[in-house]
Amino acid sequence: IVGSPGDDDLQDRGALWIISLNPGGTVASWAKISATSGGFGGVLLPEDHFGSSVVPLGDLDGDGTVELAVGASEDSDGGFKQGAVWILSLNADGTVASETKISETSGGFGGVLDSNDYFGTSLAAPGDLDGDGKEDLTVGAHGNDDSAFAEGAMWFLSLNSDATVASWSKLSAIHGWLGCVLDLGDLFGVSVAALGDLDGYGRGDIAVGASHDGD
Repeated sequence: IVGSPGDDDLQDRGALWIISLNPGGTVASWAKISATSGGFGGVLLPEDHFGSSVVPLGDLDGDGTVELAVGASEDSDGGFKQGAVWILSLNADGTVASETKISETSGGFGGVLDSNDYFGTSLAAPGDLDGDGKEDLTVGAHGNDDSAFAEGAMWFLSLNSDATVASWSKLSAIHGWLGCVLDLGDLFGVSVAALGDLDGYGRGDIAVGASHDGD
């Protein structure tokens, strides 16, 4: 699964490629998902940068195929470059069966996003954190500025079977008991990876990048 956020099918709206590989690593087949390809029925606008991040979620809706979470980090639904995430349900051939958008104005998300938050710049699936039987989603917003410009933040989303948001929480300099200092321009959340349960506590752990930290 390869994101191409600068794809120019329609002016940097972005794209996603689903690539099937041969045993030697060469391409056996491919499908492209964009504003004009792959059965995608959502609306992408210029410079949304769909494909800026992507992660498989497992089978949310029970139809036998996995769903994908795809970041569109410069989507401007509720404000300039606030960001968004698309949840795609795929057909067996890699085309889109259905899509759900999560942003400040879509998908049942109740969090507050500001301009230049870049929600969706990174994604990870840490497992079922809340014990509801469904995969949860972590979403980076490296431009978040709760207490200082671009200090960054992470959002944790619990998803319903229809890919809308059941509940959410935020981890930032002033939310979620982070326990460390984030400074101006740290870009906490610019990257994120699921690590499994390192400490044996029964919950998935994550690694979060803060690429401009100046310690």
